[in-house]
Amino acid sequence: MPGPKRIRRSAPGPRPTDKGGRCAVIMAAWKAKPWILKAIASIEKQRVRPGWEYELRIGVDGCEETSSALLEVGIGHYWSEENVGPYLIRNSLIELEAADAYAPFDSDDIMKAPYLDELLSWIGSRGIAGAGRTQVSNKGRILRRRARFQGGVCVMSAGAWAKVGGYRPWRMAADHDLILRARRLGVPVKAVREPLYFRRKHPGSLTNHPVTGLGSPARDELWKHMNQLTAKGKDLCIRPRTVELERRDP
Repeated sequence: MPGPKRIRRSAPGPRPTDKGGRCAVIMAAWKAKPWILKAIASIEKQRVRPGWEYELRIGVDGCEETSSALLEVGIGHYWSEENVGPYLIRNSLIELEAADAYAPFDSDDIMKAPYLDELLSWIGSRGIAGAGRTQVSNKGRILRRRARFQGGVCVMSAGAWAKVGGYRPWRMAADHDLILRARRLGVPVKAVREPLYFRRKHPGSLTNHPVTGLGSPARDELWKHMNQLTAKGKDLCIRPRTVELERRDP
């Protein structure tokens, strides 16, 4: 009887030089009361990469319920009076203060312990890294154990951020657009296959709502538009639009 078949795997390429620094986790929150505390807890439990320190910047996007839930447990955050969408909030939080790396993360998802440690090891001084994910239901039931990185949440170096300029001020799909522009500009983008976070699927999320979700006419039209812009090399590096943020502390 023949032995087990050996699977050939390509050897991983060399990782960029890792000099360490400060990584700012960037979280935009809207109608996030049911899950944001679990998202924050997962960030607080991250395995710290040697030479790095982590900070969390939360921007509440005009949702008093979410703001009150954070203040009740003693968590300070930034507040936008106007609801402007997650990407303007991300731009605004990042532009508050420079860091060596930025890790945009959704308020309804959960990081696994090695998330930041692993992705920071790939970005160097000018790259971006994104991970696979485990899809879970509203109540945390596993729906899909592994889904590949598709240009959503990621960790990016300050050099990569400077190269792309920021997110377009769209209410959806601007994270995928940023990755398209980065690749067109020659920014190294590493897709890590391992599922390093839990992606929560629920009706209220932008990617699942009937109007803005995957496969909706509005999103399909925006994807077509972003692909056309990228193919033409138009506005690959943008000047990021921001919104005024007010600091709220307990």
